[in-house]
Amino acid sequence: MVQINSKTLNVIVLLFLIIIVKGCRDAPFAFFVVFLYICFVMKVLLEKLDEKARLPEKGKPGDFCYDVWAVSEEEIAPNVWRYGLGFRYEINRGFPDEFRDFNISIDFRPRSSIWQTGMSLSNGPGTLDEFYRGQAMAIFYHIMPNMPRYKKGDKIGQIKIGLTPKVNFEFVDKINTDTERGEGGFGSTGKK
Repeated sequence: MVQINSKTLNVIVLLFLIIIVKGCRDAPFAFFVVFLYICFVMKVLLEKLDEKARLPEKGKPGDFCYDVWAVSEEEIAPNVWRYGLGFRYEINRGFPDEFRDFNISIDFRPRSSIWQTGMSLSNGPGTLDEFYRGQAMAIFYHIMPNMPRYKKGDKIGQIKIGLTPKVNFEFVDKINTDTERGEGGFGSTGKK
């Protein structure tokens, strides 16, 4: 059996990726190939800003997101709390900077158990942009002060890698509104 080291595999995958994406720039398949490449090659480098910072980790192998913990807490307005994760990050794409047909982010989501805290993520889901270099943080509203809030050391959220292909937006005189959904929104499909 032929053994291929990781650097050789990275080069092979990168060449394949360039051929596919440059050859079919708008194809969903190109997005899928970039996604696969990122899954196998990309690294997120973390710089510890606090000795209590923890690496994000999955609670179970099949979980979709990585759990994160607060190392600091500060009330920045009445019942508004900012939590620091104790690290800053650099997303290492694993391919040249010139090849930027997709934007990458770290997406921050509330935990499903957030209802037990009386808190709400202020801009949930949150986006940590690829080139942001400050400490990773999240802000929560404590909307039910009679319930417990997150404290330093608590698991406060989940993160995942987000991908956004570059999109061209364009104004037109009229769009096609003759669809099954039409203009129905805000619960127009009913409760059941």
